[in-house]
Parts: sequence; C-alpha cells; structure tokens
Amino acid sequence: MGGLGSGNYYRWGSKQTLDDCRFLDINLMVKLGAIREYTHKAGSWLWTYKEKREEVSRIEYECNTLDKDNSYLRLYYKFINTNHSVDYKVRLVRTYPRYGGVRFWFICPEKGKRVGKLFLTLNDGRFVSRHVYRIHYASQTKGDVDRAIDKKWKLMEKVGGYDFPLRPKGMHQKTFDRIEDRFYAQDSLCLRMIAQRVGVFNHTG
Repeated sequence: MGGLGSGNYYRWGSKQTLDDCRFLDINLMVKLGAIREYTHKAGSWLWTYKEKREEVSRIEYECNTLDKDNSYLRLYYKFINTNHSVDYKVRLVRTYPRYGGVRFWFICPEKGKRVGKLFLTLNDGRFVSRHVYRIHYASQTKGDVDRAIDKKWKLMEKVGGYDFPLRPKGMHQKTFDRIEDRFYAQDSLCLRMIAQRVGVFNHTG
C-alpha cells in the first residue's frame, strides 16, 4: 500500500481525525460497481493526490455477494514502509429501503456494528468504524468542511442510530423520512468535500 504511514499524512502522537484517514464508503463502491448483487469479482482502489494525480495508495479487493447470508468484501494490501501485509474479510449485509432496491452495509470487523463507512488506522492496519479508535472530526478550525460535518451530526442528533439514522419510538414516519433524506444528502456533501481535501479516489476492476 504505497506511501501509507510516511510523511505527515498520519500525525503520530495526536488524535486522528476522519479527514486524516483513508476511508471506504459503501455507497460509493456500489455506485462505481465494486459491490453488486449476486456477483463474485476482484479489482483495486487507488488514491491519488489531486494536484499531481500521483498514486499514493492502492488496495486490492474481492467482493462476493453470491450467498446472501455470507456476503463479504475481502481486502488485502501491503504497507511499504513496514512490509506488513494485511488480508481479511469484511462482512456485507443488506437492507431494503421503503422505496425499493437494496442497500449494502459493512459490518465493522472490530465492533460488529452495521456502518456505511470504514476508516484505515495504523493500529493494526485494518479498515474499521470511526468509533473503534475514537477517531473524531477536526474542530480546531471551523472551515467549510467542519460546518458541513456539524450540520450532518445535528441531523443525526434528532434521531437515533450508530452511523445511520434509526427512527425513534414515537416519531412520525414522514418526519423521520424527511430527516433521513436530509442526513444522507448532507453525508454525501461531506464525503465530496473531504475527498477534495485529501485527494482523489479511483477504482479499477
């Protein structure tokens, strides 16, 4: 995994923030065709610096969704600086939105929770949910990204959930649907803004 852990991309000795980390967004993977219903395929993701279009990280993957009850995303990559290789599976589960179709979710390898995004930390080299290592959003400087993130989590505070909204007992379904739609729209905006800050994500396979 070229370049991870080198330079000052990871800030040793300080708290990690979500915009310091490589992350995997399952909605983006579905959109790009990396994860699909009833398929078995392999490919790779890579990150490049926006300014130079220079590749800085690459991850190989295998997606298997043929068995609905045992779907997984296998991730395997190497850290060049330490020569440490990682090879593990992330379980995939489905939900079925009221408007039809299917939505995929990760099951965090550490917490066992259903989440939409996983973040890479150097503790053990795996992608896990943001809660595992108490990763937090940067708040020292309230820029555009920070304000967008704050707005997203204010929406989450109105409902229940972990990394996705859950309708609280007693809340009208139409009210929840409206908040849920606003949350996912704001979440997509945050991801686009963070991607612009840390680099460009590409997919092959």
